Amino acid sequence: MAVLDSWAYGLPVITTPVGGIPDIAIDGENIILFNADEAQSLAEKLKQLIINRTLQIKLSNAALNFANKQFSLRQITFEMNVLYDKLF
Repeated sequence: MAVLDSWAYGLPVITTPVGGIPDIAIDGENIILFNADEAQSLAEKLKQLIINRTLQIKLSNAALNFANKQFSLRQITFEMNVLYDKLF
């Protein structure tokens, strides 16, 4: 949920590919991924994000786009209605 919450605010995210994250994340497009046991990789990814304004903007825009299209109240309500229609 922290990733989705961050995306809703347009924040770039650096995280590990755990849980359902690989299902929605595209490394370098809407998120930056690193392996949990690679601290040096995390440091490099953080540095890359800090110094690269273009990457910051790209990830921020992708985050907002994903959050607003896939997880907006309107979209979730629509998908729930479709599900309920199938059940009843």
